[in-house]
Amino acid sequence: MLLGELLVQKGVLTQKQLKEALEEQKRTSEFLGAILIRRGLIREEKLIEVLSEQFDIPFIELSKQYIDWEVALRFPSSLVVDHQFLPIRMDSRGLTVAVTNPLDAYATSEMEKAARFDKVSLALVTSADMQGAMETYKQKLAERINKLFEK
Repeated sequence: MLLGELLVQKGVLTQKQLKEALEEQKRTSEFLGAILIRRGLIREEKLIEVLSEQFDIPFIELSKQYIDWEVALRFPSSLVVDHQFLPIRMDSRGLTVAVTNPLDAYATSEMEKAARFDKVSLALVTSADMQGAMETYKQKLAERINKLFEK
């Protein structure tokens, strides 16, 4: 089921609101979710919950998760920062990656290549949670680079 239809079915949007947002999407090529949030029709957390259901990807509060920064720093910083694909842990089930956009097929493919033989599982997070984690990631990355130059 398409996102808009799912939002109407759940009573989050009316048909009229969806129609207007879809018309804007045709004009702007912007993501439907971004349009709905900007128009104040939905909170990002609710959108993520529905996307989580639609794609069968768990929604987590990244700010409440333990992040294994050593794992995160093993992956290309361009993939982590540019695509906001943050590896948060690796365990017997594989690699868990926090994402804001589960539709980024390129980043998913690149993360799978970088993880080699480990299974990659995505977890949806809000953009605010991701921004906070990105700041910490950049600090950790800078510390690692500085240590390399100290040697």
